[in-house]
Amino acid sequence: MLADDPELILKIKGCLWAVGNVGSMELGAPFLEESDVVEHIVKIAESHPIMSLRGTAFFVLGLISRSVHGLEILSEHGWDSHTTNLGVSLGLCIPQDLTKFFSYQPWEHKTISDIVITEEEKMEIEAARVDDDETNQRILELVENLGNMILHKKAIGELIAIKENKGHAFKQVRLFKKVMVLLEYHHFRLPMRRFVIELFEKRVLRLIVLEEDSDDEEVVGRGGSGANEGRVEEGLEVEGEEDSDSEGVRTERQRSVTDIGAVANEAINASI
Repeated sequence: MLADDPELILKIKGCLWAVGNVGSMELGAPFLEESDVVEHIVKIAESHPIMSLRGTAFFVLGLISRSVHGLEILSEHGWDSHTTNLGVSLGLCIPQDLTKFFSYQPWEHKTISDIVITEEEKMEIEAARVDDDETNQRILELVENLGNMILHKKAIGELIAIKENKGHAFKQVRLFKKVMVLLEYHHFRLPMRRFVIELFEKRVLRLIVLEEDSDDEEVVGRGGSGANEGRVEEGLEVEGEEDSDSEGVRTERQRSVTDIGAVANEAINASI
């Protein structure tokens, strides 16, 4: 559908404005009459289901009405323009039959209870709920608990603790994808979704966008320290620092946890 393609809508609007500027000039309006393009713009303004396109078409018709020839064309299609005492159009054009312009076809509203999950989607959800790693499994359970009004505060606190003590868990592309599936098929407020995404390292999303990830990517050096902690097998750089830089690494980690805490407070306040 046209409504699902914002890029195409933007191009159509650009074309409409171009036609309107041509029609606003006395030498350009005759070209519009030859191509019957004004008739199509009138139809868009009166009956198109996308309201933003209707608005663009309305203002474009106003531009066309600024020329005498364009005003005559619009008059033939049932649109009038407000003019001065000297007959000069002010660039505002409205249809003679306002019911056409202000009418809108009702749409069929689909409630949440009417949405049916397919068997394939159910299998995808079940696969996202389980993980062989104990820490990952606990993270997935806590993410689901974020949608529970009773358990969400405890889940937030435990997720922050895992982030602080076992931060390597949030560097896995595979776990990130499973969490995204849970966020897609469960109801979460926007601040809560942001909190979950902020738990993961920024480079995880970069790996997915750049398509550098693979199904076998896992964090190595779990529970270790130094240069091997936080390294991913496929394409991730070693994050560990030397002993001389260990204090700086801890400071950066504390800053990250502090930022997560601020996002967590926002999520908690939004759920109240």
